[in-house]
Amino acid sequence: DAGTGKFVTENTNSTKEGKTGLTDQQYSKVAAYTGDMIIIHNHPNSSRISYADILTMYNHRNISAIIAVGHDGSVQVVYNINRDFAIDKLWEKVYNNAVSEYQNKEFAEKIATNFLYESGIFDFESR
Repeated sequence: DAGTGKFVTENTNSTKEGKTGLTDQQYSKVAAYTGDMIIIHNHPNSSRISYADILTMYNHRNISAIIAVGHDGSVQVVYNINRDFAIDKLWEKVYNNAVSEYQNKEFAEKIATNFLYESGIFDFESR
Protein backbone atom coordinates (compact mmCIF):
# COMPACT_ATOMS: atom_id res chain seq x y z
CA ASP A 1 0.00 0.00 0.00
CA ALA A 2 1.48 3.33 -1.04
CA GLY A 3 0.18 5.07 2.07
CA THR A 4 0.88 2.52 4.78
CA GLY A 5 3.68 0.37 3.40
CA LYS A 6 1.55 -2.75 3.93
CA PHE A 7 2.37 -5.65 1.59
CA VAL A 8 -0.50 -6.58 -0.70
CA THR A 9 1.34 -9.71 -1.76
CA GLU A 10 4.90 -10.96 -1.62
CA ASN A 11 6.76 -13.14 -4.07
CA THR A 12 10.18 -14.45 -3.10
CA ASN A 13 10.39 -17.30 -5.59
CA SER A 14 10.87 -17.20 -9.32
CA THR A 15 9.69 -20.00 -11.56
CA LYS A 16 11.57 -18.78 -14.63
CA GLU A 17 15.32 -18.38 -14.93
CA GLY A 18 16.24 -14.69 -15.05
CA LYS A 19 12.63 -13.52 -14.70
CA THR A 20 10.18 -12.61 -11.99
CA GLY A 21 6.45 -12.87 -11.98
CA LEU A 22 3.42 -13.21 -9.79
CA THR A 23 1.47 -16.42 -9.49
CA ASP A 24 -2.19 -16.27 -10.51
CA GLN A 25 -3.17 -16.15 -6.82
CA GLN A 26 -0.76 -13.27 -6.10
CA TYR A 27 -1.95 -11.37 -9.17
CA SER A 28 -5.55 -11.82 -8.02
CA LYS A 29 -4.66 -10.14 -4.71
CA VAL A 30 -3.14 -7.20 -6.54
CA ALA A 31 -6.09 -6.93 -8.93
CA ALA A 32 -8.63 -7.03 -6.07
CA TYR A 33 -6.85 -4.46 -3.90
CA THR A 34 -8.50 -1.04 -3.96
CA GLY A 35 -5.92 1.06 -2.11
CA ASP A 36 -3.16 3.06 -3.78
CA MET A 37 -0.21 0.79 -4.63
CA ILE A 38 3.40 1.05 -5.64
CA ILE A 39 4.66 -2.17 -7.21
CA ILE A 40 8.24 -2.95 -6.20
CA HIS A 41 9.99 -5.94 -7.70
CA ASN A 42 13.37 -7.07 -8.90
CA HIS A 43 14.71 -7.44 -12.40
CA PRO A 44 17.42 -10.10 -12.20
CA ASN A 45 18.88 -8.98 -15.53
CA SER A 46 18.86 -5.32 -14.40
CA SER A 47 16.67 -4.40 -17.34
CA ARG A 48 14.33 -1.44 -17.52
CA ILE A 49 10.67 -1.74 -16.67
CA SER A 50 9.00 -3.94 -19.27
CA TYR A 51 5.95 -3.34 -21.41
CA ALA A 52 4.11 -5.97 -19.33
CA ASP A 53 4.87 -3.95 -16.17
CA ILE A 54 3.78 -0.71 -17.83
CA LEU A 55 0.58 -2.34 -19.06
CA THR A 56 -0.17 -3.64 -15.56
CA MET A 57 0.18 -0.12 -14.21
CA TYR A 58 -1.96 1.27 -17.01
CA ASN A 59 -4.73 -1.28 -16.41
CA HIS A 60 -4.88 -0.75 -12.64
CA ARG A 61 -5.65 2.87 -11.80
CA ASN A 62 -4.61 2.40 -8.19
CA ILE A 63 -1.00 1.62 -9.14
CA SER A 64 0.77 4.97 -8.91
CA ALA A 65 4.29 3.72 -9.66
CA ILE A 66 6.29 0.65 -10.59
CA ILE A 67 9.81 0.25 -9.30
CA ALA A 68 12.25 -2.40 -10.50
CA VAL A 69 15.55 -3.01 -8.71
CA GLY A 70 18.25 -4.70 -10.74
CA HIS A 71 20.76 -7.15 -9.37
CA ASP A 72 23.45 -4.62 -10.32
CA GLY A 73 21.89 -2.10 -7.90
CA SER A 74 20.12 -0.06 -10.57
CA VAL A 75 16.65 1.28 -9.83
CA GLN A 76 14.07 1.97 -12.54
CA VAL A 77 10.86 3.89 -11.80
CA VAL A 78 7.79 4.50 -13.98
CA TYR A 79 5.13 6.89 -12.64
CA ASN A 80 2.61 9.57 -13.68
CA ILE A 81 1.18 7.41 -16.44
CA ASN A 82 -1.30 9.19 -18.70
CA ARG A 83 -4.28 6.88 -18.99
CA ASP A 84 -5.93 9.07 -21.65
CA PHE A 85 -3.86 7.22 -24.27
CA ALA A 86 -4.69 3.65 -25.29
CA ILE A 87 -1.20 2.38 -24.53
CA ASP A 88 -2.01 -1.19 -25.52
CA LYS A 89 -3.29 -0.15 -28.94
CA LEU A 90 -0.41 2.25 -29.49
CA TRP A 91 2.18 -0.41 -28.56
CA GLU A 92 0.46 -3.00 -30.77
CA LYS A 93 0.41 -0.65 -33.78
CA VAL A 94 4.12 0.15 -33.47
CA TYR A 95 4.90 -3.54 -32.82
CA ASN A 96 2.97 -4.75 -35.88
CA ASN A 97 4.62 -2.15 -38.11
CA ALA A 98 8.06 -3.17 -36.83
CA VAL A 99 7.35 -6.90 -37.33
CA SER A 100 6.25 -6.15 -40.88
CA GLU A 101 9.37 -4.09 -41.56
CA TYR A 102 12.03 -6.16 -39.77
CA GLN A 103 10.49 -9.68 -39.65
CA ASN A 104 11.78 -10.07 -36.08
CA LYS A 105 9.31 -10.19 -33.18
CA GLU A 106 11.87 -9.71 -30.40
CA PHE A 107 13.30 -6.64 -32.13
CA ALA A 108 9.77 -5.34 -32.77
CA GLU A 109 8.97 -5.63 -29.04
CA LYS A 110 11.98 -3.46 -28.23
CA ILE A 111 11.01 -0.89 -30.84
CA ALA A 112 7.43 -0.69 -29.56
CA THR A 113 8.54 -0.43 -25.94
CA ASN A 114 11.14 2.20 -26.84
CA PHE A 115 8.36 4.16 -28.51
CA LEU A 116 6.36 4.21 -25.27
CA TYR A 117 9.39 5.40 -23.30
CA GLU A 118 10.05 8.18 -25.81
CA SER A 119 6.40 9.23 -26.14
CA GLY A 120 6.08 11.06 -22.81
CA ILE A 121 3.02 8.99 -21.82
CA PHE A 122 4.67 8.35 -18.46
CA ASP A 123 7.58 9.64 -16.44
CA PHE A 124 10.63 7.44 -16.08
CA GLU A 125 13.71 7.58 -13.89
CA SER A 126 16.78 5.38 -13.86
CA ARG A 127 19.18 5.53 -10.93
